[in-house]
Amino acid sequence: DPQVTFGPIPMQKSLFDTLEDTDSDWCAALCSMMAGPSKLAKVREVEELKKQVEAYEILAKAVATIQAHKPPPAAKGKGKDAEKGKGKGKDAEKGKGKGEGKSEGK
Repeated sequence: DPQVTFGPIPMQKSLFDTLEDTDSDWCAALCSMMAGPSKLAKVREVEELKKQVEAYEILAKAVATIQAHKPPPAAKGKGKDAEKGKGKGKDAEKGKGKGEGKSEGK
C-alpha cells in the first residue's frame, strides 16, 4: 500500500487503509485533505494580499516624498531682511526711571 503524508498535523498512513470502509462524504473530505490545499484558494489569497498592498501604495509614495525632501540652504550674508530684528523697538523710547506719568486731574 502506498504511504501518504497529509493533514494539518502531518501524519503518514496507507492511502487505501485510510479510505476503505468510510462513507462517501468522509471519503471525499479525506481525499481533499490528502490532495492538499487547492490552487484556487491560494490564488484568492494572493489576490487579497495584492489588494492590501495596493492600499499602502499612497502611504509609500508619501514616505518617499518626505525622505527625498532636502531643506533649502541657510541664507548667507546680508540681504533685505538682515537688518530686521536689530532695532530698539517701541519700548526703547520710554524712560527708565519712575515717572509720575500723565495726570488728568491737575
